[in-house]
Amino acid sequence: MTAQGSEYTAFRRALGTRDLELVMPALAALPNVELLDVVEVLELMAERGDPRFDRSAARFCARLATERRLTVEESRRALALAEVMPLAPQPIADHLRLYCRRELRPV
Repeated sequence: MTAQGSEYTAFRRALGTRDLELVMPALAALPNVELLDVVEVLELMAERGDPRFDRSAARFCARLATERRLTVEESRRALALAEVMPLAPQPIADHLRLYCRRELRPV
């Protein structure tokens, strides 16, 4: 297994514990993080009331809009969903995952 593979395995293992004290260092060790993995971390942060959630969610939305080529309206909706994620983390995370999986728009 490559170093990158073992880092990702360690991240997934940490995520399985649902312990942010283990998840965040494992996340920081990854050279790149898929959008779907970020949603999972945001969901956990929202569940735990982590004070880093707001800034992390804003960075995620900016990245989502860029990588998935969202329209302004789609970007606004994603940001609105992220804003209320602490109220219902799992269903909102499920909705954000749909944006992560969508087909790319032509440039």
